[in-house]
Amino acid sequence: MECIRIGKPNTVVITLFNYNPNESHGILRYNKSTSALYRNPIIREFPNPIQFTRANWILYFSSMAGVPQPSDSGYEAYITEMKEEFDRDNVDGLLHLDLVTKIYCERTSEFV
Repeated sequence: MECIRIGKPNTVVITLFNYNPNESHGILRYNKSTSALYRNPIIREFPNPIQFTRANWILYFSSMAGVPQPSDSGYEAYITEMKEEFDRDNVDGLLHLDLVTKIYCERTSEFV
């Protein structure tokens, strides 16, 4: 609701996120968040496949909210798990994720 509070009349609010369509928990979390903000948004989705090297895989997951930081006690175990996942699932040194990008867009004048 911060968007509505600080936006001028007719401000366009846009939310976008990537999700893995094979993992339902991610999209459910985003749908809950967007349903609290938008009433009648324009919604678009498009494929956004991404390939990761091992180093980029670790950086990608290290940048997410809620993951252990280097100073946290669970950090080393988390990084070990991410490395093991990459090593198990990569093909020729690349790990491919078929992500989808979802975009919500609506003018604030349309909000209830």
